[in-house]
Amino acid sequence: MRLRCFKPKTTCYKDYGGRGITICDRWLGPNGFVNFLADMGRRPKGMSIDRINVDGNYEPGNCRWATAQVQADNRRVSKKYKAEHATTPEAEAASIMGVDVVM
Repeated sequence: MRLRCFKPKTTCYKDYGGRGITICDRWLGPNGFVNFLADMGRRPKGMSIDRINVDGNYEPGNCRWATAQVQADNRRVSKKYKAEHATTPEAEAASIMGVDVVM
């Protein structure tokens, strides 16, 4: 998180800090990591941190532990299909409908 948001020389900075994505004050500073653990818990095996709203910051209400597949479906470039009150990633919508996704 820190590298992505605060280190301009990092290759992925343009997609995070360069777009204004930051980390909440609660997770920064002297007790930042303790607060992060209190809010998120330890990382479950096979998961990494994911922002629910890809345009939002790293903060308790916008972060979760997610698998690589969930994160891939949550990318800005992923196609999503909107229903009345939900957004479904293309791969999930195809699976529900029983069709293959053509890449």
